[in-house]
Amino acid sequence: MTPELKAKWLKALRSGDYKQGAHQLRTRKGYCCLGVLCDVSGAGSWVKRGHGWQYEIGDEILVGYAGTAGSLCSFNPFGVEHAIQGHVADMNDCGRSFAEIADYLEEVL
Repeated sequence: MTPELKAKWLKALRSGDYKQGAHQLRTRKGYCCLGVLCDVSGAGSWVKRGHGWQYEIGDEILVGYAGTAGSLCSFNPFGVEHAIQGHVADMNDCGRSFAEIADYLEEVL
């Protein structure tokens, strides 16, 4: 992950501009912390699929549901280790705030 993208992600998580959701990258109710990463990256675009949204970068589709261990999938365009993706997704889905997740990410990235 580039230092610039890391800074944008942490700033967005702490900004209060994103409503927090769970179990998917993005829903009508809010974003997972990994969905915020997709949104601030500017690398692709959101596409509505069923009850949620998927983030598409070129021909690749990023998904993140409960059941995929919270990771963005095997395609890893942002350079965040899968173990970290899974951990922050678990933090997100267990009710930890975006600010708490940002503090954790600041330490490990």
